[in-house]
Order: sequence, then C-alpha cells, then structure tokens
Amino acid sequence: MAIARSRAEVDSLLADAIDLDWMLRISYVNGRGMESQINVAPLLATRQKLHVSVLPSYARRTVNRTRIQWARVLTEAEEEQFL
Repeated sequence: MAIARSRAEVDSLLADAIDLDWMLRISYVNGRGMESQINVAPLLATRQKLHVSVLPSYARRTVNRTRIQWARVLTEAEEEQFL
C-alpha cells in the first residue's frame, strides 16, 4: 500500500486502520520539531488526537493528528514481528 501523505489520505487511512485492525507506521513531528517514526496499532481517532498502542511494547500513547506527516500500513512481514 502507498504512503498516505495528504491530510485527507492520512485521515482515511486512520479510519480504515481502526475499522480493520491494521497496524501502521506513522511519521510525526513532536513539540520540539523533531520527526519520529513509530509502529502503532490505532485504537481511536478523535478530531484532534490519535490514540494508539505503540509496538512492540503496546504502551498506550496519544498523538496530535495535525503533527502526523505520513502513514502507511505495515506489510505482513512487518506485522509478524509484533504478533
């Protein structure tokens, strides 16, 4: 699957990931302007926040949706690392 980069593409992918239990890799910018990439299992998306379990620890975290730069679905091989 392609990388979702526009706000509309990211929002659509997040909704599908939550509905279909997909694991994602997301890139986001933190409050200090540093970009990070994390693998997540999305749990809930509100208008401004994305609630996730960060893989592999499954620690819960909340990400500001406007800070997400891109998102993509993990491949089957990548998912197998976390199952």
